[in-house]
Amino acid sequence: MKLPITTAIIRGIFLVSLVSGCASLDQQPIEFRTSSDIVFKLNSRQYDTVDIQHFETQLWRDSVLVVSVMSMETNAAFSTAVEEVRQGFKEAQKSFGDVIELNVGKGI
Repeated sequence: MKLPITTAIIRGIFLVSLVSGCASLDQQPIEFRTSSDIVFKLNSRQYDTVDIQHFETQLWRDSVLVVSVMSMETNAAFSTAVEEVRQGFKEAQKSFGDVIELNVGKGI
């Protein structure tokens, strides 16, 4: 059975787009490196927009904030930056939404 010419053209365009990389099937994770030598990888399927600001990088998917990575100076009221981050984490848990602790390994 012979395909109509329009169906053949549409299939041809689809195959060309697959071969040319327009419709990539291989999703490699993107590696982010912070100024404090922290490295994390995210699959690009997890977000569609990266918003880079001076002290913050935000990753968005469908107009919803997925990840926010911030850098900041340590407040003089805290003896270490880790102590300040832990206090901020406790405060964030009191807010709305899901707040999870990342498992980034020992010493980080």
